Amino acid sequence: YKKIEEIIISEKIESVICFHWDFFGPIAYLLNKKHKIPYYVIFHGKGLQNRWAFTGMIQKIIINGAKKVIVNSHFLKGIITKKFNNKEKIIVAYCGVNLEVYLKKTVNYEFIRKYALENKKVLLSIGRLIECKGFDYAVRAFDAYLKKNPDSNVVYLIVGSGPYEMMIKKIVDDLKLNERVRFLGPITDVE
Repeated sequence: YKKIEEIIISEKIESVICFHWDFFGPIAYLLNKKHKIPYYVIFHGKGLQNRWAFTGMIQKIIINGAKKVIVNSHFLKGIITKKFNNKEKIIVAYCGVNLEVYLKKTVNYEFIRKYALENKKVLLSIGRLIECKGFDYAVRAFDAYLKKNPDSNVVYLIVGSGPYEMMIKKIVDDLKLNERVRFLGPITDVE
């Protein structure tokens, strides 16, 4: 705290953005109380997964003290509004994408070969494998699609990792979709 306080004062920093409420939030809150420096909190879904009531009280104090709370979806805005009753403070700012990178028309043949995607249509999900993302629903919906379209040449690629990975893999196993659903884990931007 002291080192951050020294930097903020010596550099005449006018506001603070907290990318992680649990570590930087309390520091920003204390700096706000002591030096009247406004702070903003950025929340992603993971930031709301608290296991103790005490954590929820700290979150509420930090959110109430923040000038604004920035979230990456209206879904998350709804959760925070319901949990902390601070709708007017919440701003939705979607994650940006560099279109110059992702709209290139070049084909990555090495990736296609690596994952045996020749002549396949691809359904793709990218994200942290956590409960609120709904990967389990996507797998079940994919299974329903395949039952209606058994000759389809679609494969489902799941990119990412997280605490629900084993549960999702079990669903894939139970539905006998191992040939059609592929878990790629984290991949590079080039892939």
